[in-house]
Amino acid sequence: MRKDLARKSGFDEEFINECCLSRPLGDVLEEIKKENSVISKTGGYTIIATDLKCVFKNVRRLSTIRIPHKDLSSIPMGIAVDVEEDKNDKGESLHKKEGSFDPNSFNNDLIQLYKKYEIKHNSQNIMDTFVVYTREFHEELKQSERHLFSREISFEDKAFFLADLQVMQDTEGTISSNKINIEKFKQRIQQHDLWNYFEIKALLFRSGESDTWNIQFLYVRLLEDVTSVLDGLRTDHLLLMHQVYDISQLNDLLKQITIGDQIRAGQITSSLGLITNKIKYDFYQRSNPFAVSFGVEYPCYALSKSGNTSSQLRAVQMRLTSELQNLNKPFEDIRDAVARSLGLGFWAGAYSPFVIVLAPLLMDIIHIEFDNEKIQVRLDCSPAIQLNGLRMSLYGRDGQDQQTSPHETITDFERDGDSTIVYSNYYLKEEDKAAVSVKLVIYYREHPINERYVGKSS
Repeated sequence: MRKDLARKSGFDEEFINECCLSRPLGDVLEEIKKENSVISKTGGYTIIATDLKCVFKNVRRLSTIRIPHKDLSSIPMGIAVDVEEDKNDKGESLHKKEGSFDPNSFNNDLIQLYKKYEIKHNSQNIMDTFVVYTREFHEELKQSERHLFSREISFEDKAFFLADLQVMQDTEGTISSNKINIEKFKQRIQQHDLWNYFEIKALLFRSGESDTWNIQFLYVRLLEDVTSVLDGLRTDHLLLMHQVYDISQLNDLLKQITIGDQIRAGQITSSLGLITNKIKYDFYQRSNPFAVSFGVEYPCYALSKSGNTSSQLRAVQMRLTSELQNLNKPFEDIRDAVARSLGLGFWAGAYSPFVIVLAPLLMDIIHIEFDNEKIQVRLDCSPAIQLNGLRMSLYGRDGQDQQTSPHETITDFERDGDSTIVYSNYYLKEEDKAAVSVKLVIYYREHPINERYVGKSS
């Protein structure tokens, strides 16, 4: 490595080794030794960490060692992680255990194996930091769900994993949590495959002293069909924009929301600096107050990310209101502009900054009939809803509120011609007639979408 760095920089190898490798690495190892046992071995070091938190902390320390080199901001580092069970652990300190620990018991060939793999498949000159680990550590990693972002590699009859570096450096868990929730959302979107487009509606503002556009809100809604783009509006310090994209571009937007400091939409780059909390993933059933507040009355999947109440917007709010009132077609205030320019009625100046991504399932129960002969259910379903993905479960209760028949799963649904009306009939058996009420659960692609309780009509 030092030869490559010397050749690229023009400095001699001794300077590179001392100033860009040995000394910076030594300083970090001294810090690591305060909390971990470090064993020196040929070509590297073995660090004994007691838990996952220590692993992430040490990976971050080792992979972010700053060096004074124009081509590299940090030392390229190969890091391998393995698990060894200490069967003789009787409460001794790490330093007492060090003498009995065999560093060669770990898979010392893993780093070299991955380098050979990279040289064969991708690059002849590996100068990037990487983290690889064994199947045993993969099992340990599952408890934090960070294993979801690793890639399994089979090479020379050996199997191991290449980790996501950002996830392994994430000592606070924010990036990992964000990625996990984004992944859950994406899995549902891909599973249902209902949406072809998405729209972005956003309020951006900037102060007089800065050219940076700050995001006050970013509202993203997935669409089955394309919609007309609204004009929005722009003043010197306020931008209300509406854009529509093909669904294939959603992954790039979600990636920016997950780990980026900025969002690029069209020609505008805006800052996420006011929206710093973790991303949340939820599913909301029909008429959930949170979803309804954003104009969605259907069941929906949602990603949300909030910030703290911004003093920056309050500081420029009077200026923004003045600019809006002086337009050729004036607006009363920001809320009026958001409602009339973007068709959104949820925003008020007191709201904290936020990002919201909504994926509505255009499906609703419009009628349930339960009598002595049958249970009939009628749904209002978008044409994009595939009937073979629908399932309905029925759970009966008797007059003493005890479980009774029916306890049935229904998969037969029919669409009324080309309409959005879908219906299903279940004809009661003799043993079902003790039921005075039923709990009904509608599933789509094995995910519960709607739940209702209905009593038998007289």
